[in-house]
Amino acid sequence: MLEIEDDFFLPEQAPSPSRLTALQKLCWSLLEDAFTVRRHVLSGRAGTDLKRQMQRDEEWLSGEPAPITFEDLCDLLNIEPSAVRHRYDALVGRAPRRNGFHKLSTGV
Repeated sequence: MLEIEDDFFLPEQAPSPSRLTALQKLCWSLLEDAFTVRRHVLSGRAGTDLKRQMQRDEEWLSGEPAPITFEDLCDLLNIEPSAVRHRYDALVGRAPRRNGFHKLSTGV
């Protein structure tokens, strides 16, 4: 399992691209994007489109059906879904809920 550290998704924590398949690279990019969007929204630098994207990301992280589910993505990357949800929640400085993660009201 890939270790999820406190500052998850720093460039130096990304798996080596040479060790990932094309599908794993795509999955990693999707996960990174969800964190990047959340950081932008939390910083106040996001417009309506990014706020909507964050809402879709939160639904996906909660297990909403998608072409690739969050759980399947984590399985492909060999990372624990609950650890990723915990890190996603930590961006707003709250402890994660037992059944998922906190949603952030974006006013959209």
